[in-house]
Amino acid sequence: LSQALLSLGAVISPFLVQWLQKSRHVSWRLPFLICAAAYTLLALLLLLTVFPKRQALTQKEAKARTNFFASRAFRLLFFSILLYVGLENGISYFAESLFSVRLSAGDLAAAAISAYWIGMTVSRMLFSAVLRNPKKTLIGCFLASAAFLLALAVSKYPTVSLMCCFGAGFSYGPIWSTLVAQAPGLFPEASAGAAGVMSAGCGIGGMVFPVLMGIACDCLGLNGAFYFLAAVALTACFRLEFEKRLKSKV
Repeated sequence: LSQALLSLGAVISPFLVQWLQKSRHVSWRLPFLICAAAYTLLALLLLLTVFPKRQALTQKEAKARTNFFASRAFRLLFFSILLYVGLENGISYFAESLFSVRLSAGDLAAAAISAYWIGMTVSRMLFSAVLRNPKKTLIGCFLASAAFLLALAVSKYPTVSLMCCFGAGFSYGPIWSTLVAQAPGLFPEASAGAAGVMSAGCGIGGMVFPVLMGIACDCLGLNGAFYFLAAVALTACFRLEFEKRLKSKV
């Protein structure tokens, strides 16, 4: 549910910023000032939050419980979430260029980003209420995302590309929560640490992939950059499919 609310915020914000700039002639600095104020408020609330104390562990116990990368299953989850965040950022960062430069439909750029997040919001709300097999869900979602990314790479029609953005967002919906939910289960006595390392994987993916996408755009053009994203989605799909040791874990 929290991820669905996050996606809903991402749906609203592009239209809100576009409306403020075009209709109210607000400076581009205002969204950054709003974000700064919101994060300051959140920081103050965190300072006032009392967290429960945890029982102290010996050094040996702590090492045994937090040797995350000794687990092959955890390494696969970490690798998968790194690729996933790269895929998520790949569309959200480059959709505007796709519509403005290649499709000559810059007026639909904000709608494309919102359609992408609408798809993700609907998907997360839907899958949060449905019991599912985690491994099959991940494989199916990565495979579906690859198909929509390939369609974005070849589409010449803004309306079709808009629908593909929605489809890609819908296919991404369950991936993040499914991956993160599996990691604490591998280390039940160090679930917070496992989730933290998975979050680090998110950060690495978000840091590396915009650079890789930029290089792909320079070398192969926007079409090639989306082919690159499709190849990444297929890599994650096949890696999950052929990881036999995950059959009892994911």
